[in-house]
Amino acid sequence: MKKGVVILAVTVMALSFSQVCMAAPRAAAVVNMSIELDGFCDGIDLSIDMGSGLVTGTATGCYSHDYFGTVGSVSTQGVALTLGQAGDSPFPGLMYVIRQDGTWSNYYASDGEMNEMNAGTWTPVTAMTPSDFFAYDVGSAE
Repeated sequence: MKKGVVILAVTVMALSFSQVCMAAPRAAAVVNMSIELDGFCDGIDLSIDMGSGLVTGTATGCYSHDYFGTVGSVSTQGVALTLGQAGDSPFPGLMYVIRQDGTWSNYYASDGEMNEMNAGTWTPVTAMTPSDFFAYDVGSAE
């Protein structure tokens, strides 16, 4: 009787382990891309974690600082990257919305109001299109 219980327990443990292994998340790709903000001396080197939708970046051009943010759907603006400037920025608290349609805006808060500071278009520097850039499945994160 004890031998049968041990065999059953080992079989259950083996099946459970195989199910855990099959369900374990695979390492998601990280997409690296550089963009230029057209008409400005700024650009951003971006790294997008396609598994989590988290984004990090480094300013190129006129300034030198870091960005952090997410890929998501921005109300009334569609699929976009939302990036904040890190504390090493000359403009801490400035927020960028970089949209899939090739446009961007940056915003700052003043007296409890969000204000648009600049806006324009962006161009990928790397050999990717905006649709490649936004391949992250926004719906899977909801």
